Amino acid sequence: MAKTIATNHDSAPNGLASGREKRSETAPKNPTRTAHSAGGSDPMPQVPDWMQVIAHDLRSPLALVQGYVDLLQRTETEMSPGGKDMVAHIQRSTRRTLSLLDNLLTLAGVAEGKIVLKAHSTALTALCRAVAEHINEQAQARNIQLTWELPEPDALVMMDRIAVERILVNLISNAIKFSACETRVQVRILREADRSIFKIIDQGRGLSSCETEQVFKKFIRFPQGSEEGNGLGLTIAQTLARLHGGDITVESTPGKGSTFTVTLADLAPSS
Repeated sequence: MAKTIATNHDSAPNGLASGREKRSETAPKNPTRTAHSAGGSDPMPQVPDWMQVIAHDLRSPLALVQGYVDLLQRTETEMSPGGKDMVAHIQRSTRRTLSLLDNLLTLAGVAEGKIVLKAHSTALTALCRAVAEHINEQAQARNIQLTWELPEPDALVMMDRIAVERILVNLISNAIKFSACETRVQVRILREADRSIFKIIDQGRGLSSCETEQVFKKFIRFPQGSEEGNGLGLTIAQTLARLHGGDITVESTPGKGSTFTVTLADLAPSS
């Protein structure tokens, strides 16, 4: 059995409020997998130490700016249309810059073998609600409907929730970016034995066979997206999926959209 939810862009899956919640999962003390234990990924380029320091130091003040801008948008403050546009522009620019900094820090961690996954008992509905909070604004700006199909009853899964959120946000954001306005992006979640399967289905321009072969390579950027990216999002998503004992594949037809399939193994709990 599965339940399907169509979000109204600014609402979270299952109709719950989208405010960021305190996470109730209990994290085991021992790490489960590290970057050195994952196979199959292309070697990551080294990020210079000075760049890591700058990325780390810039992230905190930018996150603070984003928090205040998000708060400003949620309040009932009277604002002219021009003022609203400026706030929205600040919000988009801040999120884009934070994404770049996060990608640089992740890139550095993977290259140095410092990425450690920790198993949390995570409800799939809570995971989807957190992901929706990150991408609803982007979908709303392009009038794209997001639908979520989750297994019933809700499943508790041993996963690194932060890593899986990052994977899904990158993939769904990418689907929105390459979709036409007023279309739909579907997220389907399945459970099979000891693994979770996430399918992100868009109605975008699709990919050629040549593009499909290159889509996970570092610094590859395709034309016709609604926003400029840094060419690292899909690479990092696939790297994290492989760390999680899974992978990401893509099926696409030019002019008919793409389907990205994420398969993640359940992490073993700590002894």
